[in-house]
Amino acid sequence: MRSVLVQERKNRRLTRKEVSKALELAEVTIRKLEEGSRDPSIKTAGKLSLFYNKRMEDLFPDIFLHSVDTKRINKTT
Repeated sequence: MRSVLVQERKNRRLTRKEVSKALELAEVTIRKLEEGSRDPSIKTAGKLSLFYNKRMEDLFPDIFLHSVDTKRINKTT
């Protein structure tokens, strides 16, 4: 679950239906985005970012997660 996305909606006391109407998205899309079972397009992520006045990276940390590769491939000669 994308807790920041859900919390932003709840902080504004909005239903998924209200968010979907405001952003012209299907209610099922909002639900799936919040559950994490669907990833947003850049356009949809941008809409949500503007709507909630939050960075896309904050709303969807699982997509924008920066990882550090700690494994190294050793070259054998």
